[in-house]
Amino acid sequence: MLILVSGSGAGLAYSFVSQGFKVRLAHALLTAAGSAFVMSGTVYKGNEIIRSRNAQDSFYTEARAMLSKLSLEDYEKNFKKGHLTDYTLPLLTDSDLKEVNIPPGARLLILDHIKRYHKMVNRK
Repeated sequence: MLILVSGSGAGLAYSFVSQGFKVRLAHALLTAAGSAFVMSGTVYKGNEIIRSRNAQDSFYTEARAMLSKLSLEDYEKNFKKGHLTDYTLPLLTDSDLKEVNIPPGARLLILDHIKRYHKMVNRK
């Protein structure tokens, strides 16, 4: 609602500035409605993009934490590109990591971490 009001206000202000104070009522209302529509659509689309990213990132919580712990944050995009989510971590092989362009040293660290973490989880 606030977006519609502020958009309408912005449209009216633009109408007055562009037309002077000799503005026609129809022009002012049309400008106000158009501005409100554009602003509300922009805010809606922005919120939609943020919600989508947050939902997608929820599948990489453990993977992100592991990469951070190993100081390998630069490879997070590789994990996302390869759809290597938290659920796939215990299944990862050297060739899986190689396929998403993670270099040998980083692959060894990741696989070792997963192996150690899996042993700790199974002990509990």
